[in-house]
Amino acid sequence: MTKDEVPSFVWDRLSKMDRNKDGAVSKGEFEDGMKDRMSHSKGPEEKKPEAKQGGKKKGKGKRAKNKKTEFATVSLAGIGT
Repeated sequence: MTKDEVPSFVWDRLSKMDRNKDGAVSKGEFEDGMKDRMSHSKGPEEKKPEAKQGGKKKGKGKRAKNKKTEFATVSLAGIGT
């Protein structure tokens, strides 16, 4: 793949896989780049715990399942006249 064959945001990442700097990413370069990328990514069990702000958790705990949400009906009749 070359810069002309993909959108610029894709090329920004692909170009890092172009090891021989010939302006194209071969299948081998792509496969090697993906292996490198996957070996550096963290799995779910290795992720860092989220930082707490002020020592308190956000929200009020777990959300109730199947909780119905009601919405008010608003009439716009007569507004702006």
